[in-house]
Amino acid sequence: MMTIPASGMPLASDNGRPVSWVDNSRDTYERQTLMVDGKPFFFNGVQIRIDKVKDFYHYSDEQIQNLFQIARDDGFTVANAQLRWMDIQPDQFYDASETTYIRNGEYADQNFSDEKSMLSGYSDTPDEQSLTYLKFDFAELAGADWAGSKLRVWVNSAEEANSLRLYGIEDDSWDSSTMTWNSGAPNHNGYEITGEGVIDLGLTPSYDPVNKAQYYDFDVTDFINEYCDEDKKASFILRTDKDTKNMVGIDGKEGEKAAPQLVISRDDVYNWDYLDKVIGWAEEAGIKLELLWFSTDTVNSTIDNRVPYYVFQGYQKSLKTDGTPFFEKKTDPVYGTYWFLMCKNDPELRAKEKEAMKAMFDHIAEYNRENGNLNTVVGCQVANEPAVGRLHQTKYGEHCYCDTCMKKKGTMSDQEFRDLTMWEYTNNLAAGVKESDYSVWTRVNNYTGTDAVGVTYNEKMRKQGGTNVDFIGPDPYGADTQLCYDFGHKNTWLGPYDQGDNLTMIMENSGSKSGTPNWILAALAGGSFYNVYDLCSPDGNGLYDNKNGIPVPHGEYVEDMRNINHMLNKISFDLATKVADGDGGKKLVFLNQLGKSTSAEKKVRNIEVSYVSPEKGVGIVVDHGEKEIILESTRDAKYTLKGLAGYGVSSLEEGYYD
Repeated sequence: MMTIPASGMPLASDNGRPVSWVDNSRDTYERQTLMVDGKPFFFNGVQIRIDKVKDFYHYSDEQIQNLFQIARDDGFTVANAQLRWMDIQPDQFYDASETTYIRNGEYADQNFSDEKSMLSGYSDTPDEQSLTYLKFDFAELAGADWAGSKLRVWVNSAEEANSLRLYGIEDDSWDSSTMTWNSGAPNHNGYEITGEGVIDLGLTPSYDPVNKAQYYDFDVTDFINEYCDEDKKASFILRTDKDTKNMVGIDGKEGEKAAPQLVISRDDVYNWDYLDKVIGWAEEAGIKLELLWFSTDTVNSTIDNRVPYYVFQGYQKSLKTDGTPFFEKKTDPVYGTYWFLMCKNDPELRAKEKEAMKAMFDHIAEYNRENGNLNTVVGCQVANEPAVGRLHQTKYGEHCYCDTCMKKKGTMSDQEFRDLTMWEYTNNLAAGVKESDYSVWTRVNNYTGTDAVGVTYNEKMRKQGGTNVDFIGPDPYGADTQLCYDFGHKNTWLGPYDQGDNLTMIMENSGSKSGTPNWILAALAGGSFYNVYDLCSPDGNGLYDNKNGIPVPHGEYVEDMRNINHMLNKISFDLATKVADGDGGKKLVFLNQLGKSTSAEKKVRNIEVSYVSPEKGVGIVVDHGEKEIILESTRDAKYTLKGLAGYGVSSLEEGYYD
């Protein structure tokens, strides 16, 4: 069951009204207006990839805070930053306390506990038979009956077509420093794993063959909860499948790449320290913050370094027609290793993720009360470039083919089912925000080519009773000035975004292009808001490049953009509330909006405005009120106003922005 607000009205936060919302009434203001603290808000945003500058550049807290300050100094009004589900429900990681392997044949009395690499393998030749033993101690972890647990090992060498089988053993008394094939190694009879207290935890799945140097995971949830919750020690035996007859090398606790690791995941414990840091960084810089929820769908993927393990373990993954999951695997753990796509129609997962979202925004309300009610957080992107039948933009099917999805689809067409699925998924997440004690606007961004754009369906639902998703926009990397201009008032090849009460916003476009200043202006001239991706990161789209830990402007255009942003902020109220002439308005007029000419002429009221800029600047004329007209220009320019005398001009103020 999902709650939707009546006819688009935002649900109230605990102070009686939401912190931010979209005013679609067009009663008080000409255009759809983003409201913050009850006042119109001019959106001019930039994304700060705090996850990537931490993981790739190893930025300190001070360096990350500086990025927020740069965004503020560059004239942006809002920064958007990632908050991963893992950030608020972090898994607990424990490296192996003991590792060794035993080997048959001429090595049967030899101890290998000092080896950095362990062996596990089978051959008809006894010398090539070996078993790996692993032990973990997680006594520091409180509680019991955890929601998910997995074992991860780094295979450093493997021949083709291997399978690894994992056994849990109750015997934790073994001593890696003394055990050999012939002595002290529990629960084996030759290559067979036998005896009391042995639990077969299964083979690596067929879709994840052990055939190269890589991380490999095993679910151990039931074993940990049933056999290890008292002493909080866990022992395992790892062996290759006898049919493959190959040797596999595995890093031990002193391995060159990564020690074996036990991961324990809790669904009832939250840690708000990192979230509080992120809000604090924005507060210190004096810039508003949007949170980008990176969870069960970020770029049509559910990634293991963004989502707690219990989600993968306990809920439905999207399945192909053959019953195997949508699945990719990455070698560099900075990107995450296991990539799935969780099923968007799993009702239990929907409930759990909404619970996490609501808990997060309830905490933000508490943080806000305790830190001066600054209302720093103003928005939430509830899903990042989502899809239904794709995994990281590769088509794996028309949709998920699990039993729940197939039953629900019935006679619907594939597209109808995808549209329904996407709306229910995003609306459910947005409900977690709207029903919290800290309600803000919610949005979804699409990559070009997504299989469920969602705008038409969201607008249909808005008319039929309401939606929790306030607006949806595209990420048109490669967009030029003309497209940025057209997007706000016509349906372009990007899709049907200009319809109903969907506020138009270009949600990501590369910041590493010299056209960025013109694109911001063109979008505003055409009736859309604009968000730059990104400030500084290894993606190659940054306004700034990382040079030895210092953000350096990618080009001279960054200074131009900075000056333009500050110029725009001088008329922020008008940009937030008036319809641009490109979208049919009369009180917010852009001259030479594409920046391609040295002159332009338009009419404001009955005044003929001539604009001449040898450097191809962009002019803005604001009918600011009954007695005031504002003129701005991005470059040196000459304005000529014919017919102004009829208005009885009483004063003229001239200023220059450096």
